Amino acid sequence: MFFPSEKMIPWLEKAMDLSYRRHTVLSGNISNADTPGYIPQDVYFTDFLKSELDNNSSGPNPGLPHTEFREISEPTLNGNKVDMEQEIMRMNSNRLFYFLANETVTRSLSAIRYAIDEGGR
Repeated sequence: MFFPSEKMIPWLEKAMDLSYRRHTVLSGNISNADTPGYIPQDVYFTDFLKSELDNNSSGPNPGLPHTEFREISEPTLNGNKVDMEQEIMRMNSNRLFYFLANETVTRSLSAIRYAIDEGGR
């Protein structure tokens, strides 16, 4: 049976918040795929979370990573730099990350609930 550490759930909550923020930014990229001169943006939070975990602090920092413009070499004819295939791939990857974090939190809380319920018998 899996029992989470007391620090894991706040970290997963932070990861899910950042994943939600990235989803919003990626959705904006897709919705601006036909906007002339649009440069896609992204939220790079994996390095942010790694640095937070390396700090061994008691919980996640209240700060958030910033949205950054993505470097893309070839714009379309109207100057737009959104590559729909890449955006959809990033969106699916982000969705899977969110799902796994959510599943981990759900199972962690279920294990705690099970321990509490069985302890009362």
